[in-house]
Amino acid sequence: MENCSLNDCLLTHTSSDYKKDIWAFGDSYFDYLPARLKEIGYNNALFDAYSGRNSSAALESLKKMIGKVGTPKMIYWALGMNDGDSDSSVNVSWSNVLNELKSICEKYSVELVLATIPNVSKVNNRFKNEIVRNSGYRYVDNNRCVGA
Repeated sequence: MENCSLNDCLLTHTSSDYKKDIWAFGDSYFDYLPARLKEIGYNNALFDAYSGRNSSAALESLKKMIGKVGTPKMIYWALGMNDGDSDSSVNVSWSNVLNELKSICEKYSVELVLATIPNVSKVNNRFKNEIVRNSGYRYVDNNRCVGA
């Protein structure tokens, strides 16, 4: 069918990844991570990420999936580069998203694993990294890994 007009259409999508135990959310730092993990034999996660993404957009994506298409055992949350902190405090949007994410994980009995975010010359992430380090949650120290 070419050049047709459609009404009352519904587009649906499914993926076997919805059934995976680990759901990982990120931004441009995930551009290479999934491919590299598959290359070394790890393919046990749903990866939900794109460049330029902020924490609010990732939370909306999670809320569309969790409890509807599946529920993971663990969520790895590696967002914040596009939610830079000010010179004096944490990014309020990022902080609000983290609080809502914690509630969602509690509701669905999902383990939450956080990530520190690298500090770069144009983006300060010091305050959010302190929150992550002091949260009591397990975390991946990406800031330290890249020597930022």
